[in-house]
Amino acid sequence: MALVFVLWYSVAYFASIVSSTQAIECQGTARYTLTFLGEWTSQSHQHFPISAHFSTLVGCSHKTSYVMWTPGIKATTGVKDVAELGITGALNSEMDNEINLKKAYKRYQRIVFSGGTGTTLIPNIEVNSEYPLVSFITMIAPSPDWFVGVHDYNLCNTTTGKWLDSRTRDLPPYDAGTDSGPNFDSRDQITNPKENIHLLTNNTEGSFKGDKPVRRFGTFTFAQTYFNPATIQPPSNTGAACSVKQLGYVVFAMILVNFCL
Repeated sequence: MALVFVLWYSVAYFASIVSSTQAIECQGTARYTLTFLGEWTSQSHQHFPISAHFSTLVGCSHKTSYVMWTPGIKATTGVKDVAELGITGALNSEMDNEINLKKAYKRYQRIVFSGGTGTTLIPNIEVNSEYPLVSFITMIAPSPDWFVGVHDYNLCNTTTGKWLDSRTRDLPPYDAGTDSGPNFDSRDQITNPKENIHLLTNNTEGSFKGDKPVRRFGTFTFAQTYFNPATIQPPSNTGAACSVKQLGYVVFAMILVNFCL
């Protein structure tokens, strides 16, 4: 009897795991306004450079098969150009190619405020069930190859299946891994071979070295401004499917219970 209880408990446990791993796809089309708030000042960050500013803000909505940038990978030519020079041409071309491949949906860019502080808005950033992610990037200038941004940010709450109303992300500094200059105003020092994109911390030699954690350079806030449920489709079997391995555990446990009975 005790064995039967244990086996039925196992069935219930694995069934709960299966249920908890289901992801709910957001339906319809949503639009967001991205608000970039710059917080880079001589009071907030040491070694504040002359002519501190951010480059043109650039990004797109996309699906998981496209990764513009993420820590732990090499920067593309487009990301390198933005991080080192604030030039968006190559990155725009990369995104256009991904759009043609149906991996990205729409791209956006906007010239931002002058200086290290201010507010810039990009309206009508569109996402849908096929393209729920957004990635954006802007150069910290002047700098060797430093930038801030977000990558693969899902505007769909896959637990509820609802588009996020509003969400704010902090912007810590990243190194593109293409220039080894240690300071904001360092001369070009090409990194060969290229390093992976990585977070800059107070343990990094140069302008960020210090006793206190590096403060954020600003925030991105995505606020929903529009939702159209007209494009709602039946839930995807793939999106809600449970793990085959977990389902196998459940079936095996049920068979074992019946055998013991």
